[in-house]
Formats: sequence, structure tokens, C-alpha cells
Amino acid sequence: MVNALADVYLTINNLATMYSPNSLSFNDGRGERVVRTQTIGGGMSEIVVSDNIETHYGKVKFQMRNDLENIEKALAWRDNGSGNVVVLTNRTGTFNLTFKQAIIVNNPDYELSSEGNFEIEFHSSIPV
Repeated sequence: MVNALADVYLTINNLATMYSPNSLSFNDGRGERVVRTQTIGGGMSEIVVSDNIETHYGKVKFQMRNDLENIEKALAWRDNGSGNVVVLTNRTGTFNLTFKQAIIVNNPDYELSSEGNFEIEFHSSIPV
């Protein structure tokens, strides 16, 4: 049996961080690839692959409930610039990614309602 990564610990700057269930996502920072073709004619072609180095950065996104404590955390992370460290770990420790130099790139909308959430998006160096 294989278990999905659905219950991952989120740690930001060495503090366990609460988030809305099923809202956490990441990318591994390996970037996008561009695929083109070249030909010599006569139906002969081959692909040419290149890395888009501009997309070599990690990303972590999640939603938080709109309580005052969470809003204050988000504001502190924004004030910290690229000095944040985000860590994702599963319960058994077999999955562990660290995103250093993490900076919030979005401008969260703090939804003021009884069921309000807001989204945080960090970009970072390639996770290790």
C-alpha cells in the first residue's frame, strides 16, 4: 500500500505552522523545459531541448484561516523578505524538503468572513 502525501508538517522559521487542509502545494524548482524541433528536410526532424533557467526556483503555496494570529505571522514573513526558511516533512520523516531564501511573492487578500482564508505563496532557492 502507498500513502498519499496529504498530512504534511509545515514549518516556517523553525515554528510549526497551521494551514487549511488540502491547500498545501509545492514545486521542486527544477524549472520548465522548452522543446523545439529542427529539420534537414525530407521529413527528418529531431527535438532540441533547453532549460528555462528563469524558472529554477522552488514554490510553496497554502491557505490559512483569517484569524489575527495567522495574519500577524504572514505580515512578519513578508517583513522578513527572503530570510524565511520553509520546511515540509511527513510524519515518518521519509519526505523532507527545505526551501531556503523563501520570500512571499503574492499580496494576500485577507477575507474577513466567518469562513475566510487567505493564500500565501513563497518562492525560494531550489529546495533540498
